[in-house]
Amino acid sequence: MSGFSFQELEDFRGERKTALLVNNEGKVAICYDQKPEFDISWVEFDSKAKKISLVSEEGQYQNLGVSISDDMKLNLLKAQEILLAYVKNKEIISCALHPFVVSAN
Repeated sequence: MSGFSFQELEDFRGERKTALLVNNEGKVAICYDQKPEFDISWVEFDSKAKKISLVSEEGQYQNLGVSISDDMKLNLLKAQEILLAYVKNKEIISCALHPFVVSAN
């Protein structure tokens, strides 16, 4: 990947309330109560490390910072897209579908 530089930020979950929702059909959603520090282009799942990262076109990435069980991992492997929802005061402010990329680094 020549020409790319990557900047890793602190775990996304840090001071945010974050929920990862996964069903057995591979439908995935992340709900959070504070906007990310950058525009998210896609979401990556490292199946070996069991980590989910938010990624920008500019090379910024941020680990979601949530634990992933073995059952959840099997369901995440089925996903191709992910719904990201910004929630404030129990109301959905915005939501968007993003590509979900699975790697086995």
